[in-house]
Amino acid sequence: MLMFASKPSDQLSLEDLANDFCEQHGISISKQALHERFNDFSVAFMRDLLKNQLSQQLLSIEKREVYRHFNRIRVKDSTRYSVPKEYASIYKGQGGMVRLRK
Repeated sequence: MLMFASKPSDQLSLEDLANDFCEQHGISISKQALHERFNDFSVAFMRDLLKNQLSQQLLSIEKREVYRHFNRIRVKDSTRYSVPKEYASIYKGQGGMVRLRK
């Protein structure tokens, strides 16, 4: 329910989750019963499930013939930061220096 919810998990209440579960599966569950299922066992289960699935995905990537010519994969981050205009002369923007209007 948490992995495939339409909203981020921090915006979902137990009532929302119980209602969504009933709509999707036709099974009514109280928010108290749902709360009881969020325990150490369920956390460990999800962790192991995700670990297993990610491991299988990585193994399938390693076995693909198309990747045999490469010895690494680089991930490029496209995060951007804005700085105040008064720093334009010190911190140049992408494509050259940022000019301030006077």
